[in-house]
Amino acid sequence: MKKIFALLAVITLTGFVFAQSSADAYVDPKETLEKNQFVDNEKLSSVIITPENQHLADTNASIFFDYKPLYDELIIYYDTYMSSFDEGEALNTAIACLEDFMKAKEYTADGVTKTKSVYSRYVKTRIDRTKHYKDKKGMRRTQFVSYIKFTR
Repeated sequence: MKKIFALLAVITLTGFVFAQSSADAYVDPKETLEKNQFVDNEKLSSVIITPENQHLADTNASIFFDYKPLYDELIIYYDTYMSSFDEGEALNTAIACLEDFMKAKEYTADGVTKTKSVYSRYVKTRIDRTKHYKDKKGMRRTQFVSYIKFTR
């Protein structure tokens, strides 16, 4: 019994000796970013883009992008009513808008930018996802999400 108490006392003392103080454990990420001169804060943020030409056949549908310039990642969101959702139409709309986005950002289909300094192709990083939900009015809606990664 004395050996068990002695062992617990040693473990407790070891924990006290090697424990960090709470002031040392917390690092404010904003201070770290401000100190780092080489980080471009515009690239760190996520940009929501609504395409001008949405190529929509469904009048109830909408499409927008979530673009992360630092990672060259693009997430395409296609949203419509559940009753009028067609996955083929959603995919065709997403591809057409992706091609417009690539032209606007100077990506070409063969993987070479117009300045020929960056070689970028797009790769689907995850399987396309379809999510069904109810909006605030109680209407059933469907959201089609496609993940794209531009590689260098």
